[in-house]
Amino acid sequence: MHRDMNGVANNDPVQQPMSFNVVGLPTAATMEAELAIAKTSVWWDFENCMVPKGCDGSAIAHNIKSALLERNYCGPITIYAYGDTNKMSSSVQQSLSATALSLIHVPPGVKDGSDKKILVDMLLWAMENKAPAKIMLISGDRDFAYALHQLGMKKYNILLAQPEKASPFLIAAAKTVWFWRSIVAAGSVSASKVLKQAKHSEKSEKSCEKCSVTFTCEKCSLADFNSHLSSNEHKKKLVQVAGERSHVTGLTEAKHVWCRVCQTSYNSEGMKITS
Repeated sequence: MHRDMNGVANNDPVQQPMSFNVVGLPTAATMEAELAIAKTSVWWDFENCMVPKGCDGSAIAHNIKSALLERNYCGPITIYAYGDTNKMSSSVQQSLSATALSLIHVPPGVKDGSDKKILVDMLLWAMENKAPAKIMLISGDRDFAYALHQLGMKKYNILLAQPEKASPFLIAAAKTVWFWRSIVAAGSVSASKVLKQAKHSEKSEKSCEKCSVTFTCEKCSLADFNSHLSSNEHKKKLVQVAGERSHVTGLTEAKHVWCRVCQTSYNSEGMKITS
């Protein structure tokens, strides 16, 4: 507790004068200290990052705060959770509501309703809280990437808790990244490591949309995938699709189908069409 010039008691922490270097800019130590005590707002899309089965909902807010404290983020924290609460059991709702967490119901029927509400409320919060305030998103949705990149450019500190699969563009916007499962169980990883894993996953996964076949094995996916493209299975599927299109249109001439994966056109008889 300290008192102002009029002798009025104040419980707020005493603000120490900032230290500057020889060119008039705040020192690294000063900026780090300011970041540590800055406010943090947490925006959780609980339909994208769900409460795991058997998880004690009352522990989630505590785990989020613990993860932030491990990174020396010890300023005031507010948590907002968005989604259709009807999809959540009453016991989980009660356990979440019992914590210092705002549970916001988003009625179903509106496309990307939770995303839109989070974006609006997040930007309004940023307008009222100056950088270097911290903004933590719990989601893997790419729709947030642009807003977070822009906020990061304005010196807000962007944090992310993501599901197993998330947009690399979203991950790249964050300074610190956690896996959602690690938040529930506690733990963090670097953004660069998660981004590398996300990009590697994209490269190693190959899929044929016509045959609904996916290869994800790191070592043999490319060889198996190329083998699939030359297989009779792939050719028969293309013939079937081309034939169905010809039947639907009611036209007698052969129709062709373009395979986006092997970059080849086939007619309804399974013959390659060359330009």
